[in-house]
Amino acid sequence: MKQLVPTLVAFLLITGCAHQRAADFIVTKNAIGTPLVGFGACMNPYLYAYPNTPDEINPTQLTDLEKKVKDLHPQFVRIFFLQSWWDEDTDASIAKKHPGMRDSLIRTVRLAQEAGASVLLQYWYEPKRYQNPDDVATRFAKTIAQMRSKYGLTAIRFATIQNEPDENMDDISRRRYLAVYRAFDRALREEHIRDEVKIIGGDLVGEKWQHYLEMIAHELSPVLDGYSIHSYWDYWRIGTFRQHLREVSEVAAKLPARERRPLYVTEFGAQGFREKPSIEPGKSDTGKPVADVPVYSFEIGIFMLDAINLGFVGTAQWDMYDVWYDRKMGYGVIGSVQNGFPIKPGYWLLGMFTHATEPGWRAMKIDGEIEDVWVAALKGESDWSVFVLNRVRGDQHVTVGGLPAKRQLNCWIWNRDGRGVLERSEPVLVDEKGVASLTVPHMAIKLLTTKTMP
Repeated sequence: MKQLVPTLVAFLLITGCAHQRAADFIVTKNAIGTPLVGFGACMNPYLYAYPNTPDEINPTQLTDLEKKVKDLHPQFVRIFFLQSWWDEDTDASIAKKHPGMRDSLIRTVRLAQEAGASVLLQYWYEPKRYQNPDDVATRFAKTIAQMRSKYGLTAIRFATIQNEPDENMDDISRRRYLAVYRAFDRALREEHIRDEVKIIGGDLVGEKWQHYLEMIAHELSPVLDGYSIHSYWDYWRIGTFRQHLREVSEVAAKLPARERRPLYVTEFGAQGFREKPSIEPGKSDTGKPVADVPVYSFEIGIFMLDAINLGFVGTAQWDMYDVWYDRKMGYGVIGSVQNGFPIKPGYWLLGMFTHATEPGWRAMKIDGEIEDVWVAALKGESDWSVFVLNRVRGDQHVTVGGLPAKRQLNCWIWNRDGRGVLERSEPVLVDEKGVASLTVPHMAIKLLTTKTMP
């Protein structure tokens, strides 16, 4: 028996090494979901009209804001639409019947297009019009066709009707909701733009989201090209959105194959401490507006990595810039004109995703796990980008395998020192086994990429 001990130990050591993981995380060759549409934010269509311009924002300030939007290079942008803006050039609620909404809408879509984004035009509400679903659908389709042909706004490639129908059932009944989408599909075909404009249904946010998702999948999948959700959470409870994303993904995966469609998040953000619900998004525990502090954007980063790994193809966070709707909400990655349209931590974070990836890339499945460390990888035909996020206190050493061997990767880091900015870091050399080693500070995100960043 004693003679067998050394042999047994050697056998265990050899077999143990044979099964030892090559790295903490492995980027596999298995793609998740369908090709990426992209990352971006919602853009306020009141920007160029009352109550923003010219009462509050002058031409010089507009030029500054436009440059910052273009430099961000959003890939996927959502913009609200009301038929009254196009037909009557105003609305009675926010614009207070001031003219200029048609031009403001056109200029907002054009800004998104010039920034490089695909645009989802969102029919916001207008309950009285829904009494005639065919008329709503026909007018909306004709307007989109005119915006694309007469004004050259070919970036409009997606459209949705009715914001958050599962929470706004007084705006539109289930019967009319189904009818207007079917009519919209027909109307886009009659305008000969159905191949250019995808129809996304949903914008679901309420407690009945599962019922609505299953309902629209069963009833509308023949005319829909995707399903969308919204997600908000208290910033001290990230488990809320993590569970929400996971459950939506699981419910969608269980749909019959003929009813499955790509998933989008067309609004999301965290909320802080608020004295009343109308004060959005509230404050952090430091007393500062929550969207202005890095912890807010760090959670946005977790959200985006979760969404990538669960197969969501497009995310548009709320909001791009802080200007008036009926009120200023303060979610923007760019701040208010009163503060000089400042760049917030979220701007640098979003820019890391928009500059290091391209629409059409695929999310790749990740094997491996470290508590409070997130890894997501996106791959194009010849380029890669890998994001590594550390929620562990202190620096975290991480190894990532499955990368191009003997390749030097460009390295960037967001929130290295708690200031919420994006900085270039030392390049990382992938070894001969395709493994990269890196150290990620607490509450930071490191990017390894083959792309050249601006």
